[in-house]
Amino acid sequence: MLSGAAIAAPAGNAPLTTAPVQQDLKEIRSQISTLKKDIKEKESDRAEASDALKQSASAIAAANQLLQDLNLKQSSSEREIQRVENQIAETQKQIDGTRTRVGHILKAQYEHRQSADALAVLLKQQDPNQAARDLQYYGYLSRAQQKQFTQLKQQVGELEQLSAQLQQEKNKLSSLSSERQRKKQDLLKQQDAHATLVSQLSREIASKQTQMTKLQEDQKRLTSLIAQIQQQIAERKREAARQRAEARRKAQLEAKREAQREDQRRAQEARKAGKPAPAPVAVRQIPEERVDEAADSSAAGRSFVSLKGRMRLPVAGSIAGHFGERRSEGTTWRGLFIKAAPGQAVHAVADGRVVYADSLRGFGNMLIIDHGGSYMSIYGGGDSLTKAVGTQIRAGDTVATTGSTGNLGDSGIYFEIRHQGQPLNPTSWAR
Repeated sequence: MLSGAAIAAPAGNAPLTTAPVQQDLKEIRSQISTLKKDIKEKESDRAEASDALKQSASAIAAANQLLQDLNLKQSSSEREIQRVENQIAETQKQIDGTRTRVGHILKAQYEHRQSADALAVLLKQQDPNQAARDLQYYGYLSRAQQKQFTQLKQQVGELEQLSAQLQQEKNKLSSLSSERQRKKQDLLKQQDAHATLVSQLSREIASKQTQMTKLQEDQKRLTSLIAQIQQQIAERKREAARQRAEARRKAQLEAKREAQREDQRRAQEARKAGKPAPAPVAVRQIPEERVDEAADSSAAGRSFVSLKGRMRLPVAGSIAGHFGERRSEGTTWRGLFIKAAPGQAVHAVADGRVVYADSLRGFGNMLIIDHGGSYMSIYGGGDSLTKAVGTQIRAGDTVATTGSTGNLGDSGIYFEIRHQGQPLNPTSWAR
């Protein structure tokens, strides 16, 4: 910025310029724009990563709940397996007891020869009724024991089948739990990755915002410097205009004095020669700046700001009032007054739209064209206005004719350029 300031304000009478600083400002604005775009993209990426992080957290919570449910089911299955195994053991004990009792009965029968054989009972010549009762009792007891043994054996088979099913369910739950645990680990890794990405993006955004803040501060300083330089440029232009006007005034005064001295010399010579005094010598007029080419359609279709240094003024003639010069009534010219014969066509300097077309006290008939970008051109003092408010204008179109309305004195046109309401020197725009 300081190097730009040094370039923008050279020593001596070299003209001031804001071009280097303007270029720096343009680059800073471009960097700020790029940073804003990057920050916007990073913010979008961070939002996506944050959403993914939330989704991962939800998925992990769901996985934890599912694992908890699986653990509960697995615990319940283990308890049921234990209960069935206990029941199997108890039933097995009952079978073993039954087997023992049946064995004892069979052994006792064998030892005492108390067989359930009816022939043996009859041969022993015992009481037939008692024998029948004994046979019936032993038969009943044997069948009951055998039935109980069969039922217990069937129950053991069913319990073993149930135990196998429970073990299969337990294995299935264990496998499912392992799979869910692996998925949970994957989700945890994703969550860590998303959290890392969010953290990284947040750091990048903070860094870019810091850069943008610094660039915005640089932009403010450069803008302030440009404003100071532009103020100096305006002051120099006003001073240059004042010096030109003073020089013309002095030159005109010197020409008048020279003409008076010549009149006196010629009068003395005439008196010496006894001749009448000659006619006064005409005062030499200092030529005014000329405008040889008026605006035409060559500027059509171009932005107003692109015409700076290439603009043709609205009418051909001579410049009688310069921007920044003091007027006879004590005010200062804020534009140019171009003298021209009455009735000459006044041309629009650029494309635009008429926003004012009426008389204005002090300026006579006035027409204002809005060119966009906060630029306006003003045409005052004309004899007549040829365009109405709202009319679209192309560069070179006739918008008025020269005249002497208002307080401008001679015939011609008063021309101003304004940006954001501030008057600009038209000569710095003219080719």
